[in-house]
Amino acid sequence: MPGARMFTAMQYDGGANPQQLEMLTRVLEDFCREHRIEAIRERENAAAMILCLFQRGLVTSDELKYALRQAGSIH
Repeated sequence: MPGARMFTAMQYDGGANPQQLEMLTRVLEDFCREHRIEAIRERENAAAMILCLFQRGLVTSDELKYALRQAGSIH
């Protein structure tokens, strides 16, 4: 992502608080809707990818969505 990333209150600390879980769920739902993912296994794969990115420090929905676009389809 262009430019320096500013650290926010949503920085990853080894767990996810309710606000972060809500954001992660929205990212997953948006990704699955955009890619027409309905199968449980594919949704689980998308969720695993999102959690992996989150654990690596991508902690905002914009960062996660950008990384998912760069990664392409998880099918």
